[in-house]
Amino acid sequence: MKYVAEISDVREVTLMGTSAFAPWEAELRPLGLTPVRRDDRAEMFVSVAAASWKGKRFREVAVGVSVSRSPEGESLDGYYMACAFHSSRLFAWIERTCFKAPHRVADVTLNEQVPAQFDIRCGGDCGIRASMGAAREPIREGDERWELPIYVPNRVGSAGAKRSYYYARARGLARIYEFDPTNDVIVFNEGADDREVAKLAECRFVGAEWLIRGSAVHARGKTMTEPTGIVT
Repeated sequence: MKYVAEISDVREVTLMGTSAFAPWEAELRPLGLTPVRRDDRAEMFVSVAAASWKGKRFREVAVGVSVSRSPEGESLDGYYMACAFHSSRLFAWIERTCFKAPHRVADVTLNEQVPAQFDIRCGGDCGIRASMGAAREPIREGDERWELPIYVPNRVGSAGAKRSYYYARARGLARIYEFDPTNDVIVFNEGADDREVAKLAECRFVGAEWLIRGSAVHARGKTMTEPTGIVT
């Protein structure tokens, strides 16, 4: 796979978990995709990364859903980028224009040191916030990597007969920590007056594991389009 961009020394905190299945099933159906099912819930994650590109520092947020091409939702065949933010107005514009990704501008803070935390503010309001309540030992650590297509939402006016995606890759030494529901916090603020955040809040995300990388390598390819196989 040929990638058009590769960034090293990425600091990353990803909170993996599950959310309500039905809303994502309805949103993904026009793309010919199904959420990966775990105990009748959809696999979902919030990932915040900090890095620099050509000397410009930035922070990027991706809220994604694990997806399958099978109707049963059993195999992991990629990720659906449900929502995304960028601390750089220029980079957000590039994502939307060149990659068809749904990035918008937000103020993003990130601390990858345990106890880790991140905060995404949309228009000055706290939209998404997560934090570890206390330091703890990882449940496992080692080289964690994936290389899969990232599907992006259809643009307005699309009949749903095609879907757009790009390949992405992430690798690097990772520490995995169990999410502690008693002390850890993940909040989607419905009062942030942000339509996308409100939609995420309705899905009732439940945390499962923290994945933390202090120096990862991220890469991405060009956006491509393919038929969904669905007649509209």
